[in-house]
Amino acid sequence: MGNVLMRRLAIASIVLLLSGAFIAISAGFTAARDEGTRAVGQRNPEPSPGSREGNPKGPEKKYPRDTLSNPDKGAWDLFIELSQPLDSGNPYGPVVWEGWALARRVYDNPDQEPKWEEASRPGRSADELNFLPLQLLILEQKKAQTGGRDGLPQVDRRAGFVPGFLDPGVVVREDPAERDEVRINQATFNYIVKNSLYNIEGQEDMFQKGKKIRFPDDAMEVKAQWRRLGTKDDLPKFQRTYHAAVLKRQSTKPRVDGQGRVSKDEHGNPVNDPVLDEHGKPVYLEETWGLTALHITLNDRPEWFWATFEHESNPEREAVVASRDTYGRPKGALKPDEDTSSTLSTDLGERLRKELPAEKWRHYVLRGTQVSFVDVIGRPIILGNSQIEVGFQDSSSCMTCHSRASIGPRPRKHKDEKDVNRLPIFANDDPPRGYIGSPNPAWFEDASTSPPTRRFAQTDFVWSVFRAKRKSKPE
Repeated sequence: MGNVLMRRLAIASIVLLLSGAFIAISAGFTAARDEGTRAVGQRNPEPSPGSREGNPKGPEKKYPRDTLSNPDKGAWDLFIELSQPLDSGNPYGPVVWEGWALARRVYDNPDQEPKWEEASRPGRSADELNFLPLQLLILEQKKAQTGGRDGLPQVDRRAGFVPGFLDPGVVVREDPAERDEVRINQATFNYIVKNSLYNIEGQEDMFQKGKKIRFPDDAMEVKAQWRRLGTKDDLPKFQRTYHAAVLKRQSTKPRVDGQGRVSKDEHGNPVNDPVLDEHGKPVYLEETWGLTALHITLNDRPEWFWATFEHESNPEREAVVASRDTYGRPKGALKPDEDTSSTLSTDLGERLRKELPAEKWRHYVLRGTQVSFVDVIGRPIILGNSQIEVGFQDSSSCMTCHSRASIGPRPRKHKDEKDVNRLPIFANDDPPRGYIGSPNPAWFEDASTSPPTRRFAQTDFVWSVFRAKRKSKPE
């Protein structure tokens, strides 16, 4: 009798344990399902950069990201999310991504850990932004090094060039009418700081120790291209059709000698002097600048997600590579001199009116998305932007190019940022040709040895780490 009772008690205990486990597992599945409705494909979901938790100044609403099942719709999902105004009462003010860290500030001081509050501080001047996108700055500098082709001045030969940190005497273009801006969200920023990727030594240490650089899920970057449209007073006129802002720019003028000749420095570059007022202080111009292009990249898969947008007025927008947008403009975009807002699909048109009511957003065109290196029969997928990839759109692949973002072994001579091993961006410089198609394993390892010898380590598709400098006291 006692044995029977003991067996019954043991069975009851097992049933209770199994019931508790079932309830816990069911709750876990429910939570995962509910979380998955917002963060499709994310391995470790983090706060959306447009949510109150991810960006205290941003909107509270969470936005869908349909980047896996419908990439073109996913691109517009991100565009709508990141274009929300930081101040809900001002639809013409800064938007979510403009509250992120400016890449140039992140890599400004290799000896000091960057702070989010400083790197993401409100406002920026035109002088803080690059004259050209990263890859074009490198190309311009290389041309200057080889004798001043294309009207560029000749400068001393350099082993390498770090964009955004031009030597004082080097002039790439005099007073360009365009500026390039790169910003990173807090997930990207935190990883850079945690792993000391804000200086070259930190990146080289990752290579030397065989550590993989893997940014967290929800890491994001944007690359924005701006064009000078007019004076400060012109802002209201352009706000209807552009995302526009007033930026300060220091006024300069060429230094001219007594015979009217432009002075040049030891490199042969024209010397510009700041314009001073009657009190001897620099004069700053306040001008209206408009957003003409926007790259968005999201780490929601091993190769990241890529989307690029342009303003409808860009004259070369459809000249080389036609826009592809099966969701927002399935019938195709109109010519640059036509109003593309009339070609919006019904669904996207309604969403923009409800979620981005300012008319300006309807004048931007999705140029395309990229989620694969090649199509189903192995042809390289091309994705380019007439502003950011000007001159090599037909050989532009966001994924292939960024797969080459890399760091190699520390060279014996490593005095400054000129001395660093990385894969080059271009397959050919003159004329410029990018890399397209699937990555070549030989870029990263030498398979002729056993085991294969590592040549370069990927920086997880993030080219902005190229802006890093060496510490003032190299290791």
